[in-house]
Amino acid sequence: AYREDEEAVAREFATREPERARWIPAGEARDRSPAVNPEGLRGALYSETEIVIDPRLVMAALPEYLDENYGVEFLFGEPVSDVSMLG
Repeated sequence: AYREDEEAVAREFATREPERARWIPAGEARDRSPAVNPEGLRGALYSETEIVIDPRLVMAALPEYLDENYGVEFLFGEPVSDVSMLG
């Protein structure tokens, strides 16, 4: 939040939904996210349960993860002629 009204809304949300998010001061927000613009930052909402992922990183790691954990075999550059579910 950078303006008083934004802060008020964020604090109200944190008060009403404490299991979903909490208000953190500007210093903690900067510590948690180096990408945040510190100029004029009043604070932010922080959630233990919400995350942001980079879909490119997920897609790059997913085939290996599925193979190692579930035996899913990926064949890149090959036409699909059959899909079978084992187990």
